[in-house]
Amino acid sequence: MRTFSPTKNTGLIAIACMTLQLLMIAPPTTHAGETPSGKGVATTETKSSGFFNFTSTSLWYLYGFNWDTPFSASEERDLITLEHFNDNKFGDFFLFVDFMNLTTYDTGLEPKTGFDVYGEASPRLSLSKLTGKEPGKGFIKDFFIYSGTFEFGRAGSLKNINQAFGTDIDYTQTRQLHGVAVDFNMPGFLVSSLNLYWRDDLDLDGSTWQLTYVWIIPFSIGSCDFKFLGFADFAGSEDYTVETFHSSPQLIMDIGKPLGLPKGKLYAGVEVDIWINEFGVKGQDDFVPQALITYFF
Repeated sequence: MRTFSPTKNTGLIAIACMTLQLLMIAPPTTHAGETPSGKGVATTETKSSGFFNFTSTSLWYLYGFNWDTPFSASEERDLITLEHFNDNKFGDFFLFVDFMNLTTYDTGLEPKTGFDVYGEASPRLSLSKLTGKEPGKGFIKDFFIYSGTFEFGRAGSLKNINQAFGTDIDYTQTRQLHGVAVDFNMPGFLVSSLNLYWRDDLDLDGSTWQLTYVWIIPFSIGSCDFKFLGFADFAGSEDYTVETFHSSPQLIMDIGKPLGLPKGKLYAGVEVDIWINEFGVKGQDDFVPQALITYFF
């Protein structure tokens, strides 16, 4: 999402959040992040044979308001996200693509709201799978000897940022991240995963670091099934940008079950997109409530 990778990506508040969450983000073994929805992490498993242990593909729609202007041309923004996750014989792989400003594009405001596309592709190599061992039963579930993310997209709305703040952020938003990851066994968590990356924005000089945590906590109230899930990115400064923190916690409920659909197919809920120093611009913060609905194929 939320895009990451935005990567729907990326903190002062992060230190507190990471501590409270026991340092929790990365595409987990049963999934997620970016992303702006980016990095959604709810999963319905489809069992398969051969190379894939299971796969999951979903379509998300989010509508949010309270985006900061003139950083954004409109206070309202919507997006459709296509996500795919698979657990395979070597590790796992997560991919999402965000299509933003579908209904708010070119609303007559100046500067105009851009039509933005953003995505992340994240492969990981599992030590337990490569060595043929079972995942750990203790606090450490698995160690990933490689965890990478390639962030891609084009954000036309970034012209608003450049005009308002005098910056020169490239519209292409291309980054590479390489590192390692740990999945944890934590009571009540379906997923608790931490990634440590070396991060390089291909449009900026230098490189930096990023911590990403992903979590999923399923729970039920009566006959209603819920999930509390999300990601958090904490990234260092690079070139003229400053440290950033980006998180999109979600609370979703299975609304398909009362409608006669199989469990885990249709969810609705809310997300709060929290972005401190958005796109690395110091003092530019967003706190955006969003309504969402998602369907798992």
